[in-house]
Amino acid sequence: MITKSLKTITAIIFTLLTLCAPAFAIDTTECYSPGIVTHLEAYYNFDWNDEEKTHETELVIGGGILCNLSYLLTAEFSKIAPDEGISTTVTGGFGAGLIWTPYEKENLFSVDILPAFTFEPNDVSDDMKSVKPDFKGFSYGISAELNITTSPMIQPYFILGYTGYKNNEEIAPDEYDDSPAEYPLTIGTSMPATERLEMLVQLEWIMNEDTAVFYRNERYLTLGLNFMLKDNIELLTEINKNYRVKDKSGNEATPEGWGLGIGLIYLL
Repeated sequence: MITKSLKTITAIIFTLLTLCAPAFAIDTTECYSPGIVTHLEAYYNFDWNDEEKTHETELVIGGGILCNLSYLLTAEFSKIAPDEGISTTVTGGFGAGLIWTPYEKENLFSVDILPAFTFEPNDVSDDMKSVKPDFKGFSYGISAELNITTSPMIQPYFILGYTGYKNNEEIAPDEYDDSPAEYPLTIGTSMPATERLEMLVQLEWIMNEDTAVFYRNERYLTLGLNFMLKDNIELLTEINKNYRVKDKSGNEATPEGWGLGIGLIYLL
C-alpha cells in the first residue's frame, strides 16, 4: 500500500492478466499480511474502440504465507459487445499466483517474482454467446519486477514478463499448443503526493512473434490516481490509451482504443 514500500500490483497479471490485457488498475505491489485470507480486491474496466466495447470485472482474494511470500486467487468475467450489435459474448476465467519478494532494501530498491496461471475461456455454448473455462486451455507465466525507492517523490518500477498459452485441441486443433508467447514489458513511476494520495504513469508493451516490430506491438499508456480512503481501504482509478497493433505485414490487427478502470483494495 502507499504507506509501505511501493511495488506494482499486477494483473498481469497479465495483463496479468490477466497476464493478458490489463484488467487490474495500476497500483504498487507488496506481499500481503500473513494469514489465510488478509487481502481482498475488486476491479472493473471499460474498454472501447471502433469495433467493440468490453466490460471486465476482476476479483482477487489472497493471504500471506510468509513475510515475503503471498498467494492470490483470481476470477474474471468479461462481456464483449461488437458495435454492429450482432452478438454479445460473455467469458469467464480464474487463476492463481504467488508474490515473492526475494530481496528488499528500505529506501533503495526491491525485487519481486510473480508466477501465475489462468484457465482460459474455451468451452463455447451452443448459441455461441458465452465461453467458460474448461480446464483444457490455460495461460501460464512469470514476471520479474524491480522497484526503485531511493526518492520519496518519484519511485520508478520496471516489469519484464513471459506468458505462454495452451489451447483446447478439440476447439482449435490447428492452434493447439501453438499460440504465440507474449513478453510484456512495463515501465512506470509512482509519485506519492501525500500519505493518502499517489499518482502513477505507466507505459506497457506486449510483444509476440506475430508483431515482430517493436512499435507495432500492443501498447498502453496509463495514468492512475490512487486514494487511501482509510488505513485498510484503497481506491484505484485509471485511464489508458491503447495504440494500434500491426502484424508483420504492417496490416492493422487491433484498432486504437481507450479504457477506464476503477478498483478497491480491502485489508482484513
